[in-house]
Amino acid sequence: MVGVITNQQPILLSWLVITPNHGQIGYIARVRLVITPNHRQITTSELTVKAPQTLWLVLSPTNPNPTNPISNLMKGNIEFFTATCLNWQNLLEAETHKKIVLASLKFLVEENRIWLYAYVIMPNHIHLLWRKQDLWIENSIAQNFLKYTAQQIKFNLLADNPQELGKYKSSQADRQYHFWERRPHQATMNNRNIVEQKLNYIHQNPVKKGLCLSNLDYPYSSANFYEGRANDMLLTHYMDHIW
Repeated sequence: MVGVITNQQPILLSWLVITPNHGQIGYIARVRLVITPNHRQITTSELTVKAPQTLWLVLSPTNPNPTNPISNLMKGNIEFFTATCLNWQNLLEAETHKKIVLASLKFLVEENRIWLYAYVIMPNHIHLLWRKQDLWIENSIAQNFLKYTAQQIKFNLLADNPQELGKYKSSQADRQYHFWERRPHQATMNNRNIVEQKLNYIHQNPVKKGLCLSNLDYPYSSANFYEGRANDMLLTHYMDHIW
């Protein structure tokens, strides 16, 4: 149970997550609070509570309108994105290639081009939940991401495993190799229920494919972030941007 007491502070509850305090007694309560009238400033509060039913929050009365003011300030939408390796080959089985994908996502986040909400890097495909930041709405983020990762993987194979390149020979005249299937899947997520369905799908993918027993054991996904067991600076909690 979450108790609410009003006061004069212009505070609006965005979301609340309570998770076990691993290795210690109690629970960790993580709260996202929007603290300015135009909902542009977001802070994180974290505290330890003895039990999940004993947490009280101090909030002010807010507009009962169920629209999402934070999301409405943004021009783009959250997207579910899937890219598959050519012919479903295990191009990303190599840890080096997974790290290339992560490094590219890190660049996009740090350069304020995207918000990244969730990811999983499988041996032959990737799933992402991401959103273009406002100044990059008109740019082909996905195309550039795939082009850059393909180039870096090619360089790595040329240096360390050139015999593998034959599997990725392109039939197109404008390129020698082709690492990603054409037409990656992209779908707009316009409400929280759909986002949560895709989030669960992403995090359960390694389990369903037999790569691990628990999604928390798979190192190349955002599952641990959402269980409060990892502080991944790449990621933004989806509840920060959609209700």
